[in-house]
Amino acid sequence: MNNIRFEIGKKTIERNVASNWNELSLKQLLYVAPRIILQKESDDLKKELVWYFINIKDKHLMLMNRSQLEGLFPAVEWLFKDVNLTINLIPVLNLKTRKYFGPSDELKNISAAEFAFSDKFMNEFLKKRDEAQLNLLIATLYRPQFKGVKKDSPYYKGDIREPFNENTIDQRADLFSNLSLNYRLAILAFYLGCRSNISKQFPDIFNAQKKSKNKKTGWLGFFYELSGDKLGNYHAVANMNLFELLFILRKMNENAAEAERKT
Repeated sequence: MNNIRFEIGKKTIERNVASNWNELSLKQLLYVAPRIILQKESDDLKKELVWYFINIKDKHLMLMNRSQLEGLFPAVEWLFKDVNLTINLIPVLNLKTRKYFGPSDELKNISAAEFAFSDKFMNEFLKKRDEAQLNLLIATLYRPQFKGVKKDSPYYKGDIREPFNENTIDQRADLFSNLSLNYRLAILAFYLGCRSNISKQFPDIFNAQKKSKNKKTGWLGFFYELSGDKLGNYHAVANMNLFELLFILRKMNENAAEAERKT
C-alpha cells in the first residue's frame, strides 16, 4: 500500500492507497477495471481515479488546485502499467439459483485447452470490443461444480469445476451476458493479470508461440506441435494442466538444446 499525505488549507489528509492490482478490494476492482480496460490513459481519468481512491469530502476537494491534484497522479499511475492481478476476487458467480466456480488464483488449475480458448476470446474482445467474446471468455473460465467432487475427494485435484468442455461454452455465454459489464471486465482483468504472470514465467514458450508460422491452430495446435507424439494424442495434451505442460515443454526444449550442443 502507498501512504499519501497532502495539505488542503490548514488540514492534513492522509490515506493508504493500493499500489498494485492484488491490493484492490472487489469494490475497487469493479470501479477500476472498466475504466482501465475501456479508456485511454489521460489526466482526466487519473483525476477521476485519484478522487475515488483518496475519498475526501467535496468541500475539501474544491480547495485543491490543479498542481496539488496532479501531484497525486503518481498514486494511481501504476494502474496504467501491466495489469498484474493474480488473485481471483470473484471465485463464485451466482446466476439463476446456480453457482458457477471460477479458476483458482494465478490460474493454477487451468487446463491447456481452457487456456487456449480463453486466450482466443480475450484477444478477440480486445481487438473488436465485442461483448459476445467477453461472455465466451467467462463461460470458459466459470463452470458448475463437478457432481460428487468435494475438496476431500481424491478426484478434487484443486478444481471442483466441471471438466472443461468446449461444446458447452456457447450455452453458458448467453447466461453470462446478463452479468453486469463491470463484473465481466473485472474477470477479464484477472485473466489478463494471470496471463501476464504466466508469460513472464515461461518467456521461452510464449516467444516461440509468437514466432510460430502456423497461427490457425492457436495455442492448442502449438502445444501439440511442440510436444509431437511424446505426450499422447491431441486430447491428452488439451486436458493437461497448463503449468504441468509448460514445464514439460521447457524441459524438452532444454534437452533438445543440450543435445544440439553435444553434436
